[in-house]
Amino acid sequence: MVLFFAALCAGRAQASALAGKRIVVLHSYHHGFTWSDDISSGIREAFRAYRDDVELCFEFMDTRRIYTPEYFGELARVYARKYADRRVDLVIASDDHAYSFMIEHGQTVFGEAPVVFCSVSGYTPASREGRQITGLLERLETASTLETALRLHPSTRRVNVITDQTRTGRALKAKAEEAFAPFANRVEFRYLDGLDVAQLDRAVAQFGDGDIVFLFIFTREQSGRVLSHEQNLRKLAPFCRVPIYAVWDFYLGHGIVGGRLTNGTEEGRMTGALAVRILQGESASSIPPVTSPTTYMFDHAQLRRFGIPLAALPEGSVVVNRPFSFYRTYRTLIWSVLAAFGVLVGLVLFLVVAIASRRRAERELWRSREQLQLALDGAELGMWDWHVPTGAVTFNERWARMLGYDLSEVAPHLDSWEKLVHPDDLPEVRRCLDDHLSGKTPIYQTEYRLRAKNGTWVWVIDRGKVVERAAHGAAVRATGTHLDVTAQRVADAKRREIETQMQHAQKLESLGVLAGGIAHDFNNLLTGILGHANLALLDLPPSAPARQNLSEIELASRRAAELCRQMLAYSGKGKFVLERLDLSRVVREMGQLLEVTFTKRAVVRYDFGEQLPRIEGDPGQIGQVVMNLITNASEAVGDHRGSITLTTGVMDCRREYLAESLADPNVPEGRYVFLEVADTGCGMDADTLSRIFDPFYTTKFTGRGLGLSAVLGIVRGHRGAIRVYSEPGRGTTFKVLFPAVSGPSEQPAPAPAQDQSPFGEGLTVLVVDDDTTVRRAIPQMLKRFGINALVASDGREALRVFGDHRDEIACVILDLTMPRMDGVECFRELRTIKRDVCVILSSGYNEQDATQRFAGRGLAGFIQKPYVAEDLLAKLREALAR
Repeated sequence: MVLFFAALCAGRAQASALAGKRIVVLHSYHHGFTWSDDISSGIREAFRAYRDDVELCFEFMDTRRIYTPEYFGELARVYARKYADRRVDLVIASDDHAYSFMIEHGQTVFGEAPVVFCSVSGYTPASREGRQITGLLERLETASTLETALRLHPSTRRVNVITDQTRTGRALKAKAEEAFAPFANRVEFRYLDGLDVAQLDRAVAQFGDGDIVFLFIFTREQSGRVLSHEQNLRKLAPFCRVPIYAVWDFYLGHGIVGGRLTNGTEEGRMTGALAVRILQGESASSIPPVTSPTTYMFDHAQLRRFGIPLAALPEGSVVVNRPFSFYRTYRTLIWSVLAAFGVLVGLVLFLVVAIASRRRAERELWRSREQLQLALDGAELGMWDWHVPTGAVTFNERWARMLGYDLSEVAPHLDSWEKLVHPDDLPEVRRCLDDHLSGKTPIYQTEYRLRAKNGTWVWVIDRGKVVERAAHGAAVRATGTHLDVTAQRVADAKRREIETQMQHAQKLESLGVLAGGIAHDFNNLLTGILGHANLALLDLPPSAPARQNLSEIELASRRAAELCRQMLAYSGKGKFVLERLDLSRVVREMGQLLEVTFTKRAVVRYDFGEQLPRIEGDPGQIGQVVMNLITNASEAVGDHRGSITLTTGVMDCRREYLAESLADPNVPEGRYVFLEVADTGCGMDADTLSRIFDPFYTTKFTGRGLGLSAVLGIVRGHRGAIRVYSEPGRGTTFKVLFPAVSGPSEQPAPAPAQDQSPFGEGLTVLVVDDDTTVRRAIPQMLKRFGINALVASDGREALRVFGDHRDEIACVILDLTMPRMDGVECFRELRTIKRDVCVILSSGYNEQDATQRFAGRGLAGFIQKPYVAEDLLAKLREALAR
């Protein structure tokens, strides 16, 4: 305690010695010049502990731009007037020009104020005779930097030395010539000191193998423009293909390989330290000048560029811009954590051994508590120590900070802890604790929530153990730790959410594959049914009794085909013919069409956005979405009075908004055109909402099959999204989002009138399909129009038949999916037999999915199953007319 107060008094005495002191920092160059700014930074750091006691006044002589005796005289008069009524206790002179000014004018301007110089190379001992002067001599490791460069680049034949024609530049050139003299028999030296920027750029661009650059300064062009060091190197480096070395660290990271570098900040810090000593009472004349420190420093990017291994660098070199290394960056932390765990393990072992002797444990307990607390803080563990009979509990600072409290805000009693435990968790926590206290479990461990000071809940893992028991076995003392696992809990919840989304996506994908496969097979069957029914209708007279039955078959087949299209839509493969559509127009037409089906008690309102962007989609599928949503809304209102509102508009959707929607999780953010269907019907609870898009799920007595699942499939196929809002008794709102596209709507051109007359004699078509019903129906359709038909059950048989009748066959109607050889491979082989073969692809899948593998290969057309004779005839005419 005595030592503490003595140190405190000494610190106050030092501060009072500097109180009210004024220091003038006189820089040779201008504000913003890197070297001067680094010196200033180091000086400020040296005076940081005394910043409330001293006044630092920075002056900049700007001698890069002007340096004449007359200018020095003018500065002397300005400074003398400026500080005439302001006592100056010490002057720091930075670089040679400021030091020369102080030698010539210092006593006139600042009186007998002591002088501390830094970064001075023109110092002579005679200049401080009879005056209070000391400082830091600039140490430029020119020779050692060149020696290192020649060792790293042994093939060097010429050293190109860059400086300018300023006074400083000429002085540096003279020093360089002196330092480089011993190397004259090893390499050639060329001095580039009279060039402007453009000339210098052209010169360095010519450097090649065997050249290196030794950069001093180039801060002023011939025109008089002053450049910073960074500007200098930024202009030079892009033209230079050879290594650049220097002796100042402000070039590092801007294009030089490195060198033995002088650091301006460190020079400023050392100069400031000398100034503090003088202000505290030491005589400046008694302190001999010291030299500035240097360090080997290199740029990792340049080392890699020129193939220099780290092992070749001088020992103790500092390398900047290294690639990130976790161990190197956090080495101290890693070893600290390991050491903390080691201490903790040692303490635990110590306590286990100490239990054998109760008296010894009592003597050692208080001494080890402080050590244990330090270890727990290092491991970020909150600690509690509970005296069971009295209920007194001691918590450490870490435990309180974990919950946002100061330790003084938490009463040291078990009741304080119980009030913080979440009410839902407290019974289980008490049970686990009671089991351990009674000896049923070897340790106490559980996980629960504690209320933080800000009202949030913090998840902790609570581990503890009874460390002292009475003679009859009752627990006397227990200790343990709390570990904050809130972040881990949040991460686990996020992971479970992602897993749920993935499972949902996999379920939808599996159902989609199943629905697509069923729809494809149904379309094959329906081709035969619809084709035969259509042919029979064409053959029967209008008065035939069977026409009604056949018409019903044809109608049922078309309805089944529509169901297949819905199944394809659900599977995400229902995008048949894409057009640019006006969503408001589609909604208006469907609404007018369905008005007769609306419940008479519902008021229908329309609110269409003006001049909406177009969407790209299939009119039939978009109409199906509108129809299903309107029908669903009407049924939700039922026999009660209510309203149905149809709204269209455009909105910008961000990623967060789309993430809460139903559809593809990779839907991009951007502009979307939306349709909102809102009703005031019965609404839905959370359980119903989670299932409404499942296939064949319904809340009605008679369901509508795919219904909303088909809507979801269509929206997914159009890369859109769906949001649903509903509350029981308060209605439901469906919002469907479609990506907006630019440009006018594109309506399909009306099909030209076709001549229904039969083809000429002798036309032959090859029908390739693995379905027996299709192979029976299609030839009969063709025969009705006077067309000869050949059939094949798979791709291999088709190649054989085509090879035998290649000159007779005008067109091939080719199925996509077949055993042994599918449509893709068969088409490729047919093209090798006859390059210009006319092939119409036939499939139960939609055109986009079926033809994507035929893109650019000369497919003559596509016809989707099921179809009737007139559709086939039209497709044949179109294909043969090409």
